[in-house]
Amino acid sequence: MGLWLLIFIMTDLGIAAIGSLVAGITLRARMSEVLLPILLFPLVSPLLIAAVKSTDAILMGLPFEEWKIWAAIIFTFVIAFSVTGVLIFEYVSEE
Repeated sequence: MGLWLLIFIMTDLGIAAIGSLVAGITLRARMSEVLLPILLFPLVSPLLIAAVKSTDAILMGLPFEEWKIWAAIIFTFVIAFSVTGVLIFEYVSEE
């Protein structure tokens, strides 16, 4: 149960980081309500696939070695998009 909760929390953080970054980028664009899902879906899809694969392996009782690549993808997305968001925050928030 603890591993599933960790995967759930990390996936949630990844979706939030990606969504915030893309929303900030599309904030001043024309037709941003159309642009946001077009940019967001391809970026979130690998994260969601990794979360589903990890959760499936955890619920099936598979050892960590068999699903560690999916966990690594989740953690990589969280770190990459969180750091990117912090680094470009000032640029995105300029008026």
